[in-house]
Amino acid sequence: MKILVFSFAVSLVLLLDVSAQQSIKPSRVPINPALETKAIAFFERGSECGATDSICRISNYSKAIEIYPDFVEAYNNRGTALQIKGSRDAALKDFTRAVEIEPAFVQGYYNRAVLAAAENDFANALKDFDKAIELSPQLVFAYIGRGNVHLKRRNYRDAIKNFDRALELEPDFAPIYHNRALAYDSIGEAKKAELDRKKSEMLTKAQNASLLDGR
Repeated sequence: MKILVFSFAVSLVLLLDVSAQQSIKPSRVPINPALETKAIAFFERGSECGATDSICRISNYSKAIEIYPDFVEAYNNRGTALQIKGSRDAALKDFTRAVEIEPAFVQGYYNRAVLAAAENDFANALKDFDKAIELSPQLVFAYIGRGNVHLKRRNYRDAIKNFDRALELEPDFAPIYHNRALAYDSIGEAKKAELDRKKSEMLTKAQNASLLDGR
């Protein structure tokens, strides 16, 4: 939390997968039904791999793409696995391929924005966060990501606007209050910053207590 203490913004930027339970429509162009079924099966196997088992995920999504080269969701999920593995350039290529095939594919723009923001490529991050929000105005993590970019660029009022919108969508998400407090501190709004810090701390304690009760 910024004032005169050493602190930092919570990044809150999570890559988004497409789950096997979501509507998967690989047949954007004609494909043999048997091949479509096989491609979906590999996609589902990839989704069943552990979240950190990048090798398993990449292998199965790659097989799905080999069968059906325009399988947008498989490119997206392989991209998230590649990023976890540390292959940032390959991940970026997959996210870009996904939006080339399907220009309205929200996750592709969002995930690409996350990568750009992590590299301090703020112009491209904002461009892709803007597109993700245009396509999906309820995507709370896109507002958080865009707010964090503005925070890094010291555009504090723009950061606050985005955190405000994120809190409208997700009012009990403690880290958003934490980050908005940093922005308020930076424009001299100490009272608002303190209220946000207290709210963040209260929500965090409540969430931790809930986790302990559920043990």
